[in-house]
Amino acid sequence: ACHDNPAEPIKQQLQEHCQRVEEHLSKVMEISCDVEDLILLSRKLYYKMLLAFLQAEQQRLNVNDFSKLLSNRAFHCSLLACCMEAVFAANSVDEAAFPTVLDLLDLHAFDFAKVIESFVKTEPRLPHHLRAHFADVEAKILELLAWADGSPLHALMSEYDAASEATASPGPNRAKVALEQFIKKVWYVAAVRIQEICTRLLLPSFLVHQVWNCLKLVLKQCRHLLSGRHLDQIVMCTV
Repeated sequence: ACHDNPAEPIKQQLQEHCQRVEEHLSKVMEISCDVEDLILLSRKLYYKMLLAFLQAEQQRLNVNDFSKLLSNRAFHCSLLACCMEAVFAANSVDEAAFPTVLDLLDLHAFDFAKVIESFVKTEPRLPHHLRAHFADVEAKILELLAWADGSPLHALMSEYDAASEATASPGPNRAKVALEQFIKKVWYVAAVRIQEICTRLLLPSFLVHQVWNCLKLVLKQCRHLLSGRHLDQIVMCTV
């Protein structure tokens, strides 16, 4: 249904990415045949999930032409990374422990995080231990990896701030939706950490409330403080 058939470019990208990961694992794993099986499983899961993604979007949007989505290299790379992460975690491949796959695919953690939630929702039969694994991976991205130097998150924050300061009508835009969705998840992780540390320190409720208000201020107006830092550092400083 696409204006230009994207099948060949997708196949070529997949081949390049898989070859890079396979070459690395062949060097660090003892049994090379296991590597071939893992990569084959990842490829199969990738095509299965790509079809499931498109079918879900087709129902949601009532459209058939996904040329724009299917020409997005970051999307394909992120989806493949999710598939590889699932396969490697399911088979306890310590040599490919997170975030090894991101490094091998030269994929930013922030871009990867945008696909995780959809990946987990689109595969209802994903085992509980893999759901827990992806929840842990997402938490690591929210608390640290997405804030690293060179992350696309910084450009998104700049775009968001520029749009907020503009005098024109602030209609919905990509930066606003993407950043607010991400920050909402960071808030949840931060709330859990604050509750845990304040409970351990036996702090009174009014102080816990002040800590939370301080952290909300950081996430709303001083997000640059998180650049290159771990979320737990900010939580401890607010305490």
